[in-house]
Amino acid sequence: MLLPSRQNIISAILATLGALALSTLMMLAKQLHPSIPTSLVVFIKSSFGLIFFIPVLIANRKTIAKTKKLPWHILRIILASSTMVCTYYAYRNLPIAFATSIGMSGPLFTTLLSVILLKENISPIKWLIIILGYIGVIIIIKPVTFLLDLGTASAL
Repeated sequence: MLLPSRQNIISAILATLGALALSTLMMLAKQLHPSIPTSLVVFIKSSFGLIFFIPVLIANRKTIAKTKKLPWHILRIILASSTMVCTYYAYRNLPIAFATSIGMSGPLFTTLLSVILLKENISPIKWLIIILGYIGVIIIIKPVTFLLDLGTASAL
């Protein structure tokens, strides 16, 4: 019998704790009064993250800012910030189970983008799984109403 390594066990525990922390954070964000803007919630969350990241920045200040691809880093910052705002908006304006279900469609879009941007080759069986997954997302969205509100669009 093959036992998992210590590193795999620690990784599984950390991944579980990360998912628990994200769930708790989204639940708390949902409990906030609706008059508090989502952008303020994201700013405060990011500020607390920065406080814990400052020691890493200080310790690596000479190597952390060296890059030859600054425009790509700026684009990544913009996209990551937009993703965070959309995620918080979705969780604050949709039922938690619905927003989580839609959020789980991320790998579907990642695979599609890998084909478009990275020219990856996807086997027919993987395409079938992707299509079935996307059908599942569509069923969750319930397109019977043909209403795609801002909350659902931001979750996607």
